[in-house]
Amino acid sequence: GEFGLRKGAIYTINAFKDFGEEKFSLKIAGNFDMKKSLKKSSNVELLGHCSFEKLKELLSWADIFIMPSLAEGSAVAGSEAICSGVPVIVTEESGIYCIDDYNGKIVKARDSIDLKDKLNYLFYNREKLKQLILNCCNESYKSLSSRIYNKKLFEFLNSLN
Repeated sequence: GEFGLRKGAIYTINAFKDFGEEKFSLKIAGNFDMKKSLKKSSNVELLGHCSFEKLKELLSWADIFIMPSLAEGSAVAGSEAICSGVPVIVTEESGIYCIDDYNGKIVKARDSIDLKDKLNYLFYNREKLKQLILNCCNESYKSLSSRIYNKKLFEFLNSLN
């Protein structure tokens, strides 16, 4: 995959630039076309293209999956995160099935401050983060089989008309 302008990379980088490594670590999977805009930081790691095994490893490491996309069809990566028990922070434009405050947080597109606020909220509200993780696991278990997921996605897309 790729992590660039369309995926909201600049807003993610801006949200993280003031955090110290003791608070957050950001691992960016996928080709990153904005390396020049990224200052050297000990809490940001560019991984480039990752194998499926590496992605599974990252999801087992992650507390939160971030994808503040400006435009997506149906981002599989976010669903993989939720199915792995990792809450998401996404935009409505991401195409990820996220129920705000249930299996993740929804942020406004093009808004680094909103993203930073949601990260801080989950950092300081560990019980809420634990509840989101539990909800992801429950959602994955009961309703994210490919057949049910596709049905829900189809219903959601039809509701947009």
